[in-house]
Amino acid sequence: MIHVKSTHPPVCVVVPSPGNLARYTAFEMSLEGLLAPQGSFVARVRGSSSLALGVNAAVKMVIESPQTANVGRFFFVDDDHEFDQHVLVRLLETMDASQRATDEEYRIRVLMALCMAGFKTKFVNLMADQVAALHGPYPVKHVGRGGLLVDSPVFQRIPPPWFQVGQIDPEEFQEDMHFSDLCRAHGFQPYVHLDVVTGHTEPVSVFPHRLEDGTVVPMLRWGNGKSIVMRGLKP
Repeated sequence: MIHVKSTHPPVCVVVPSPGNLARYTAFEMSLEGLLAPQGSFVARVRGSSSLALGVNAAVKMVIESPQTANVGRFFFVDDDHEFDQHVLVRLLETMDASQRATDEEYRIRVLMALCMAGFKTKFVNLMADQVAALHGPYPVKHVGRGGLLVDSPVFQRIPPPWFQVGQIDPEEFQEDMHFSDLCRAHGFQPYVHLDVVTGHTEPVSVFPHRLEDGTVVPMLRWGNGKSIVMRGLKP
């Protein structure tokens, strides 16, 4: 993380990891180059029986500790994401600009960078072909926890635990979706910033694939069985 002079208050960057190390080097490189206001710091939530449990504990500790009383926002990012160094600053600028609204309804306190959940043509509650005509923050029903900026008053108004598993589907975690429901129930509309993006890292295998005319091109195949044939790309 690189500290920069800023009018923004310090940010606690919460990084939950299922193990003791990040899964992908690209994430650690992104985190090292992330621009953040002076006084910002990283809170790593290491492997436990429940990442939601660890995330809740980290947020609670920061909110209740006198040493971190100046933290103004929380930035959640998972270790399977890749992002440029300006992603946090751009989200902060958008959130700050909205605070000038006289009506609380138009103030953005829950804002996520645009991200694809795996190999899909869908973003968070938004089809990819809908994004072409839209820009800036866009209200959605649910946001994810990867690249999510949350204003501190959200955690002060909503009683813990903020992230709870199995509340929507007993067979799924979906703690970020349930957190979105809690936010809306307490008057905090979640938004996705359509012009600020993060990458979602997933393992992919490259296969040689023969086209109808005999040409061999690369084919990318994900673990879920979906694939892309790179027809315009020759090995």
